[in-house]
Amino acid sequence: MTSVTSGLTTSVIPCCTCGTIIAPNSSNQCASCLATVDIASLVRRGPGGCDLVVHQCRKCRRYERESNNKHFIYLEPESPEMMALLLKQIPALSGKSTQYVKRAGVQALQVLDSMFIWTEPNSMRQRLMLTIKADINDVSIQQRIKVEFIVRWKECPDCTKEARQSTWSAIVQLRQKRDDSRKGLLILELAIARNALMRKHILSVQTKKAGFDFYFPTPDKARHFTQYLSKVAPMRIKTTQSLVSEDKTNNTANIRHTLAC
Repeated sequence: MTSVTSGLTTSVIPCCTCGTIIAPNSSNQCASCLATVDIASLVRRGPGGCDLVVHQCRKCRRYERESNNKHFIYLEPESPEMMALLLKQIPALSGKSTQYVKRAGVQALQVLDSMFIWTEPNSMRQRLMLTIKADINDVSIQQRIKVEFIVRWKECPDCTKEARQSTWSAIVQLRQKRDDSRKGLLILELAIARNALMRKHILSVQTKKAGFDFYFPTPDKARHFTQYLSKVAPMRIKTTQSLVSEDKTNNTANIRHTLAC
């Protein structure tokens, strides 16, 4: 079938599905019939055909950036960085499932627009609304697809290391000798609360009758903590050591340090 317009002759054919007159293409189908191709199943397909999953550390709340369990980063909810991370988890868009996409007759997929869909914070889900452009047999179509990610817990290396070191090796015993006032302790509490770097290495804190006990993984971090406290308020620091265990074969020993302030 041919059509003559302004002296030019162009070939047209009917769509093999609905009969609409279209320009020839490799599928002999119009864009409306090609839109019935299930692109959503390609986009929602995770690695190995499973669900789309994003991993988050339960303790520090950081997200895994790569699947090698080495890089975890802090991300704000519904931020551009979070959007970029989620899009990278879709194999069909990141180029990790090109063979599967091509077997479905799709040459290329492109994200034209993306937005977050609100979810309950405790639902362990992340939902996106994507506008996808797909090239199918030389014809471009667009579809809006809702994609859901499952948030699963995965401990990051830093938290794993901290858990292994939970058997503390140094303790700072902060005590106030005066019984008539707790003003000195309050000043130290405010100083510790305002310094996030000092709190970073504290494994746990226990409240005692005349002060607090701070547990640290290494003696160096405990000494650094006491040096900071001594700059805030005058104090005397006494250091003692106690032997917990000893391996004479390997010439190693487990020693716990106590710094009394």
